[in-house]
Amino acid sequence: MSTDGWIYIISPADLESQRSPKYQFLLTGLTVGDRNHIRKTAQDLGGVILEDISEDHDEWNKCTHLITNGSNPPRTAKLVIAKASKAIIVTKGFMFASADKGAFVDETPFRVHV
Repeated sequence: MSTDGWIYIISPADLESQRSPKYQFLLTGLTVGDRNHIRKTAQDLGGVILEDISEDHDEWNKCTHLITNGSNPPRTAKLVIAKASKAIIVTKGFMFASADKGAFVDETPFRVHV
């Protein structure tokens, strides 16, 4: 029971959404400076940078976004993973704009179609 006397029922889907961040990123083709800035921005805004994409880990299938250096991302395993998991592929400008706003912005202007 909550402190206000009410009993709240939470569905399993709601519970899972509270546990898993909505924004889970893979990064590809970025400079070290951009990676550090994006890593900090993601953390500040409640997102997660997925680091390990090896077969031994299942992090890769949680990817919601791939952040790349521009409109022609390098053809890497991370790009294949992002496409397979139907992740949104965006330029690094998405994270820079999100940092400026203090919240994740609409991806549409930053989308990369490959």
